[in-house]
Amino acid sequence: MADGRERSVGGTDILYIPIAAPYVLQLVELLGEIDWSPEIMASDGLLASVLSLYPEQASHLEGMYATDLFTDTGEFVRQRRQTASV
Repeated sequence: MADGRERSVGGTDILYIPIAAPYVLQLVELLGEIDWSPEIMASDGLLASVLSLYPEQASHLEGMYATDLFTDTGEFVRQRRQTASV
């Protein structure tokens, strides 16, 4: 965990991949080669980029979690806006 992006939580390996779209599929392939199956998180924009560039390889993204860290919708944001306006 030298860079803080991989850690084990309750026996589950987690890998966050903030990398460029062309490298996502390479990483998935390498993980298979070393027989490591972590839970993988990536931004929804990154996954959308991979899907648009490599639609024929969409199955390689199966099971990945898409994060949306910069959303401006949702209950949390509504509550913060209501609190800020009071």
